[in-house]
Amino acid sequence: MQSTTILTMGTALNRAHDHDAIVEVLVGGQWLTGVVAGVDGYGVVLVDAQNDHSVVRMEAISAVRVPGRLAEHQIEARELFDASVC
Repeated sequence: MQSTTILTMGTALNRAHDHDAIVEVLVGGQWLTGVVAGVDGYGVVLVDAQNDHSVVRMEAISAVRVPGRLAEHQIEARELFDASVC
């Protein structure tokens, strides 16, 4: 018996949220980077390295990228997010 996994942008964002991972989302031709602070069926909240929050509608997202290796600005965003949660 074979099983099929359908990976959607919502699934990727939910997994990133569950694991406090940094993601990049493509919105209107521009990449937004941040830690997923919240996600539901309607949108996602990203917190970036400057502790700015972006609220994006799910239907506005063209792509989701989960980097394998973090760049310096992504590490800073991760540290800021960790500090704001504690």
